[in-house]
Amino acid sequence: RVILSEGFWMSRTEVTQKQWERWMSSSFEDQVRLAGGRKEAGVGEEFPMYFINWQEANQFCSALTEALPLPSGWSVRLPSEAQWEYACRAGASTPFAFGPTLTPEVANIKGTPPYGGAATQPGLRRTCEVANFSANAWGLFDMHGNVWEWTRDWFNPNFYRDGQRDPLGPEAGRDKIIRGAGWMDSAATARAARRYSMGPQQRTPNVGFRVIVSGP
Repeated sequence: RVILSEGFWMSRTEVTQKQWERWMSSSFEDQVRLAGGRKEAGVGEEFPMYFINWQEANQFCSALTEALPLPSGWSVRLPSEAQWEYACRAGASTPFAFGPTLTPEVANIKGTPPYGGAATQPGLRRTCEVANFSANAWGLFDMHGNVWEWTRDWFNPNFYRDGQRDPLGPEAGRDKIIRGAGWMDSAATARAARRYSMGPQQRTPNVGFRVIVSGP
């Protein structure tokens, strides 16, 4: 169990390519070139931004904090791992916000192998426009699937402890936590509790981010 003592606002969707290009000095094409990749994962204004490393996601948060008329002391930032899971579950205690199973009809994931007795189904095999699937009970889209999402925390294998209050993970480490799974991943990987880590310098077509706003 984890205690979150402070409220926060979370973006309804993953940051889109349009939003990235509005607030940042680099374009989607620039990020593709930096990653040495190709754009088969999906291109369009309302598609999630990917090929973004952890530092660049934080730069986006800083740009928004400076640009938006926020109250004094408030800022845009990446969610902590605990905040992310709390928002993903949206009050549910099942493996997914939508129940005990998850299929490509409900979220942008790979349909094999199935989970929790669900039938095998084909997935899209690419990203899709944000909010293309139903939101969870708190109005948040694509918390399961589409792209993994960066969080604030360094990876800690023993993160969950009974009674932890506002955990932020260790002060330093090698990898950052990503959550939620993406279009390349199975339902088991997209569980609300599933943890995965990645080097903060890495860029892939399967990882993006969303932001929160919080204050004193």
